Amino acid sequence: MVVTVDPFGDLVAFDLAAGTRRVLGRDAAGWPEGPVAVADQAFYISGGSAFRPTSPSPLGSADSLLPVSGLQELWATPSAGAGAHVASLFHVQDGWALITQADLNPGETPVAAGPSRLAAVRDGEIVIRDANTGRVTGRAGPVKHSYDIVGASGDTLVYVHNGQCDSGCSLTLFDMTAATATLLPAPAGTSGFIGGGAVSPTGDTAAFVTVGHASGQAELVIDNVDGVRVIPVPFDVEEPVGAAAWDPTGRWIVYGGPRATYLLDTATMRTTLLPFTAGYSFTIIAA
Repeated sequence: MVVTVDPFGDLVAFDLAAGTRRVLGRDAAGWPEGPVAVADQAFYISGGSAFRPTSPSPLGSADSLLPVSGLQELWATPSAGAGAHVASLFHVQDGWALITQADLNPGETPVAAGPSRLAAVRDGEIVIRDANTGRVTGRAGPVKHSYDIVGASGDTLVYVHNGQCDSGCSLTLFDMTAATATLLPAPAGTSGFIGGGAVSPTGDTAAFVTVGHASGQAELVIDNVDGVRVIPVPFDVEEPVGAAAWDPTGRWIVYGGPRATYLLDTATMRTTLLPFTAGYSFTIIAA
């Protein structure tokens, strides 16, 4: 089931198997603060608070929601304008239980989280913090935008290493505990990686590259144990970023841009154009 925010601010669920559409909530925040999935539940932001579609009561203050890779936990961070702010870590499977909090410096935007690390972007630099103490343990980057962070696989951060390049940018796999980096070069025949993507529950990466001479066309790239594979189905992007989400099994990917949304079956590598456009704000839960 694809959960997205439509142009009117409605939180909408599309059941791909049944071919149905259902409104789950109203006045939901869209990209870049779109819905997220944790423990096969959808969470979204409305009016500075976090909600579940199953309840009208707010769970707590939040202007950004960030799932923790591999755990049933979620970081919620309210905006503090230009001031310092506090990120709160919650366990979400059987309620909304506070685990810990971390103080963030002014201008830091949380972008990815592993079991022991929290990553935030500030002025193009990636700041790595200990998830239990909030202490800064390392730095990475540079990146141009917060959406250049693809996600985390455990405590390995995946991001587009584009702070020092304009084309042919590589993908970086950064171990946030050991502070070591591995570079994945742009696939041959492409113009380099751009922002957006997602990491599957099994650690596979879905990222994007630009293709051709125009920067407005992108293609999906899959990086897994079988190697790197470009999916030759170009789609339009307006900013240098695509959107992707994995299903809970790690087999299916929903991806695309502002004008078209696709479904990829990684078992067959067959791509299907979906009958709706999810844009940049969507996630996937079981039907």
